[in-house]
Amino acid sequence: MSDNYSISLEGIRIAEQKLDHVARNVAVGRSPAHSAQRPASSGMVQLSSADPVTQTSSGDVVDYAHEMVTLIEVKIGVDANLKVTDSQQQLDRKALDLLV
Repeated sequence: MSDNYSISLEGIRIAEQKLDHVARNVAVGRSPAHSAQRPASSGMVQLSSADPVTQTSSGDVVDYAHEMVTLIEVKIGVDANLKVTDSQQQLDRKALDLLV
């Protein structure tokens, strides 16, 4: 498997973990015993100035605006990784065409 496939699949896996955290936070967002959870840092480059790895300072209340921003970041990340995968598939097809 090409490095491009591995890199983009890892990006999609990380996006899936972020999506799971957002879903969990929104699902139980206002329960008294809940505090918002953030995925552990995975060495990914952060595009925002806010640190999404820390817990919210408000404790029990989930910051829904932050969760929506995270959803948008996840969508953009998945779209970008899918484009990398599509581009790699096109390159692989062209390389095979040259061989045949």
